[in-house]
Amino acid sequence: MGCGTGRLLPYLAGRGLSPRGVDLSPGMVEVARREHPGFGYEVADLRELPFRDASLAGVVCWYSLIFLAPDARLRAFAELARVVRPGGYLVAAFKHGDGTGHRNGPGSRVGSLGIDFDRYWLSAREMEDRFTAAGFALTFQGSTPPEEAEPPHGYMLVRKTGSANG
Repeated sequence: MGCGTGRLLPYLAGRGLSPRGVDLSPGMVEVARREHPGFGYEVADLRELPFRDASLAGVVCWYSLIFLAPDARLRAFAELARVVRPGGYLVAAFKHGDGTGHRNGPGSRVGSLGIDFDRYWLSAREMEDRFTAAGFALTFQGSTPPEEAEPPHGYMLVRKTGSANG
């Protein structure tokens, strides 16, 4: 979810998975289709995913949840929980922070292209709390050392709770 240019799909396919890409940006989906053909891509919003309930074995949110404004988070996490089947996994990468918004500017790589967007760096505690509230249980949590990246990057693997029978 939030596949961007689709660069992770060949990696996932190489590990025996059948990935599909979803991104909010039609431009990113266009680039993904061109640079990584052979995969299914859709333009969709994390708050309204085009999948049936409990239809996905897993989801990758690699630095995509950082674009969720505060008022969009509850709905997006609920949608992720809706589409992942019980026992399924979700892996997320994010940047640690206090929830403060950050805007790309003219000096940034995408800012130089005339693209502006907000990013929100959340604490590991908030990420875990949001996953737990949505019906996931933490399986793994890790981060880069603070001296390696500013801000440090966080990683979480969560598993959808519940059973296939209810």
